[in-house]
Amino acid sequence: MSGSANNKEPLWCLMNPSEQIKHFGLTAGEIKVYVSTIPFNKRHEWYVWHEGWSDWKALADVQEAHEMIEREVHPPELIVEEGGRKRVVSVHTGTHSTSPGLGLSVGPVEGQTDSKEFVVREFERYQKRMRVVIESQGQHFESFTKDVSVGGVQIEDHVPEWVFGYCKLWLHKLETNEVLELTCSLVEEDDSKKRNRLALAPMKTTEDSHKLDSWLAA
Repeated sequence: MSGSANNKEPLWCLMNPSEQIKHFGLTAGEIKVYVSTIPFNKRHEWYVWHEGWSDWKALADVQEAHEMIEREVHPPELIVEEGGRKRVVSVHTGTHSTSPGLGLSVGPVEGQTDSKEFVVREFERYQKRMRVVIESQGQHFESFTKDVSVGGVQIEDHVPEWVFGYCKLWLHKLETNEVLELTCSLVEEDDSKKRNRLALAPMKTTEDSHKLDSWLAA
């Protein structure tokens, strides 16, 4: 009996002291779900602790709390009724979007690339300002786009040194609040100080590339 109790999974606590929000007694899976609902620009306000630790830690410093729980599932499209009209929200695995029915899928990304972008630029580059969130090594960085295209993104700020390899990237349209999740990689420039260009992983199909182009242009 005592051996079983000693081997139980440590429970977690999550707290935002400025907002006086507390979630205590969470399993490892439950805290990941809670963290996934916290906006990236608010996560610095949160702290975590689990049984066995002597002190609380900043949420941003605890990578395992940010890891997503991913299992292979194939749900149907979500149909939402708004003001008497129905719209379809894509729930496909892979790239996700709050844009109705966009349903993009990123192609396989294998190994590193020495090219300036994943793909040859075939689509127009748009001078648009969108909010960008980049996730790398369990940390998040935010900036705004200077221009965007199907092949890549140029942002206003230089990304920190901890951003490398393949990363998740979210584009937020400021006017409509639409969000699109993509995969990106830092473009290697001749000037190592220039760290503000990101190549986007190619879509699985040409049709998806055209869908992405239309979304960016709209």
